[in-house]
Amino acid sequence: KVAIANSVFYFNTFTCFNSSVKRFSADADSELTVRYSDIADGWPGVGNIDADPLFVSPGRWAHSQDPDVSPDPTDPYAVWAAGDYHLKSVAGRWDSRAGQWVADDLTSPCIDAGDPLDPIDDEPAPHGGIVDIGVYGGTTEASWSD
Repeated sequence: KVAIANSVFYFNTFTCFNSSVKRFSADADSELTVRYSDIADGWPGVGNIDADPLFVSPGRWAHSQDPDVSPDPTDPYAVWAAGDYHLKSVAGRWDSRAGQWVADDLTSPCIDAGDPLDPIDDEPAPHGGIVDIGVYGGTTEASWSD
């Protein structure tokens, strides 16, 4: 049995040899429960959404000799360029590079969208009293609520 909650599985496909491959799937015999998560193309379960999470900068494949080129992951010159998975927020989000809180022009639908019964742990105020979906949910770097 596998249970997933308050997680993001977005931008989880890639194209290889003109075929789109989905990276989040389960066979019919799997005992998989997904709740309060953001899943590209949707997934059955309580509180799940299908919306662009509005990451600051998702990771991506880049060409090792030209970072502006996005190669196929099977390309021998392909390297993974790490992203920033903080959620954008008009109220404020942590900017790791600047070491300070900054405001964005958009707010992620993943803010305050986690399981309402889960504790918010270390999420800083202002918050909506509900944990954020994603890697920074429940942490001191969780994005602020409007």
